[in-house]
Amino acid sequence: MPGTAVLLQSSDKDCKSYTWTYREKKTEKSGSKATLFLPSGETYCGSWQHNKREGSGTVVYPNKDKYEGEWLNGKRHGIGALWLYDSDRYRNCYTGEWQRDKFHGRGIYYDDTGNAYEGLWEKGVRKGRGQQAYLSESGNSSDVYDGDWELDNRSGTGTIRYANGDIFEGQWANDMKNGPGVYYYADGAVYEGVWQEDIAKCGSYRQATESEEQQPGALPALQLENAQLVLADAADSLPPVVYY
Repeated sequence: MPGTAVLLQSSDKDCKSYTWTYREKKTEKSGSKATLFLPSGETYCGSWQHNKREGSGTVVYPNKDKYEGEWLNGKRHGIGALWLYDSDRYRNCYTGEWQRDKFHGRGIYYDDTGNAYEGLWEKGVRKGRGQQAYLSESGNSSDVYDGDWELDNRSGTGTIRYANGDIFEGQWANDMKNGPGVYYYADGAVYEGVWQEDIAKCGSYRQATESEEQQPGALPALQLENAQLVLADAADSLPPVVYY
């Protein structure tokens, strides 16, 4: 073969380089492939681009966990779902957006106790707006937090609705009530005050107003009193229209 003659006349360094390049081209993976069994113990079925997973594909890891979704440059990137293998069956761990192998964007996460988080992620941690449900020990009810997150902690403005009917609405920091807030008790009492590290430091009690009883935990809706009169006064204050 002409190629063999060239190899014999080349130096050892050139020979190894040529052989490696030749074999790489023969084994390069691009496009859709059947299931491949990789040396790492993973199995992958999906699309490739220049020997890297790219496009849509499913990987099963050595511990039987599974990812189904989109890939970019060999990493989970785009929309995808992670399934964990537990007690001879799969349970969904995360479904949503990924970036460079991490939860990033909007997604739903379930921990091993059934608690669920739905909201925004950044580089693998909860950050931005999101809702977290905390199941009770019986599993029949849950506390639900809806609000801001920072580095996997409740931080910013948020509302938590407890399974017993109580509601807290206010400021949070480092996963604790911190700053001004309002606590609505299920029996109709309301406590307005300031919290520090989950402890109420100062404030006062009162009874819930009628609008708060109808929609506890939410600020009263803003509405105009005597709306027609306000509009009439506004119209009278406008300059006259002049036609040319």
